[in-house]
Amino acid sequence: MNGSKVALGVLVAMAPSDRSTAAIPPRGFQTESDGSYDFTNVPEGDYLIFTTDRMDLEYLRAETIQPYLAAANAVRVESHKVQTENLSFQAK
Repeated sequence: MNGSKVALGVLVAMAPSDRSTAAIPPRGFQTESDGSYDFTNVPEGDYLIFTTDRMDLEYLRAETIQPYLAAANAVRVESHKVQTENLSFQAK
């Protein structure tokens, strides 16, 4: 959400909280027209999730996403469960 409005066309990125977990790369998803996003087949574990309007963000590079992680939401993904996370976004 961007205030009370849907944030469409925004990049939602998710990375393992433990950055030494190289076997689980960060993931990115562009929000749909209703502001939704969907990560599937995410291994169980702790993650950091954040939004940005920088669609060109190289979220696979640790040094590129590092500045975003301080304000990221911490989430715990459990095996075989559907989880909903509502994120706030402020356009820059």
